[in-house]
Amino acid sequence: MEKYSVQFTDKKKVVKYITSEKDIFEWICKYFKAYYQCSNEIQDHNKGFCVEYIVDKKLFFDLLEEIDNSNNKNFVQGYLDTEYIKCNNYFVSNDKSHMICRMDEKVYIYTPECNFKVGLISMRIIRDIFSKHHENIGEFVLHSGTVGVNGCGITFVGEKNAGKTTAVLTMLKYLKASFISNDKTYIGFGENDMPTVYGWPTTCSIAMGSFNSFPEMVNYITANVLEYPQYVQEDKNPKIEVTSNEIENIFNVPIVSSCISKFLFFPHISQEVGTTLIKACPVEKAQNIILENILTPHDPHYPDFLGFRDRDEDEYREEAKFLASRLAKMIPCYEIHYGYDIVEMSDAVREFLMSQGIRK
Repeated sequence: MEKYSVQFTDKKKVVKYITSEKDIFEWICKYFKAYYQCSNEIQDHNKGFCVEYIVDKKLFFDLLEEIDNSNNKNFVQGYLDTEYIKCNNYFVSNDKSHMICRMDEKVYIYTPECNFKVGLISMRIIRDIFSKHHENIGEFVLHSGTVGVNGCGITFVGEKNAGKTTAVLTMLKYLKASFISNDKTYIGFGENDMPTVYGWPTTCSIAMGSFNSFPEMVNYITANVLEYPQYVQEDKNPKIEVTSNEIENIFNVPIVSSCISKFLFFPHISQEVGTTLIKACPVEKAQNIILENILTPHDPHYPDFLGFRDRDEDEYREEAKFLASRLAKMIPCYEIHYGYDIVEMSDAVREFLMSQGIRK
């Protein structure tokens, strides 16, 4: 059976991906292409991590039988609240749709049959290796969405339902900003010790109200829904998942993997707001908001159950406090209150950026 292989590189970290499933391979390459250096020629077989997705019914059930007969088992939480049965180096999903095995710098995903949902586990593991590497070198995950305007990173930081995604999409549509990330952004001090934001390659989870505010998005997804792995989250507030590649096509804007951080905005969206208000945020308040939204070391949806971090959680917490303090003092921070009139909001942001010497 033919195998497909690719080598991803980011921040000098190398991850090789191998599978015989062509559709999943192509989707993952497309998903990561804007964020990581990508080569179909694997340069060094002994360098970096290797992640392999293996579809083999007999092998899967043979391994499963061994694990079922073992007494050395316990339960751990995986990505997105998935529960796994852990046995030595093996992690078996609670629904027994797949298992993960980590052996040093090799990670294997086993499944009895090709399943796109299980195939996405490959993507999450590759992304997690890079994510933890960012954290290991002091660039932490911030609960935020980020765009670039004329080479300047503008980050919207806040809790769930604060209005981050609406703000990001508005900037893409009306200011033709570059897309960097939605919901999560790596932030730290890069070259020349400059505050820098880095994209987190993930889908945009968009509430249906916000989704319907952008007709070009509705039209594009409606026309192409069969071509892409699209799905709607079924919960109290249904959301639709849109990939970064789809964002690129819908708004005709580029994806940028990193940018110098220029502003941090703390959004507050409310139907009671008529006119957008942008006001400076005091340093101490900004520091607290940043710290509250740093998801390192504890991101409930992406626990380090495969052990990619290289320090204990207390060290990361101390580093997070220092990072929040430094960012609040070095980057201008603003609160932005706006309503559901996204055209008015975009005009207010454009005027503000022009007043700061940033033109778009």
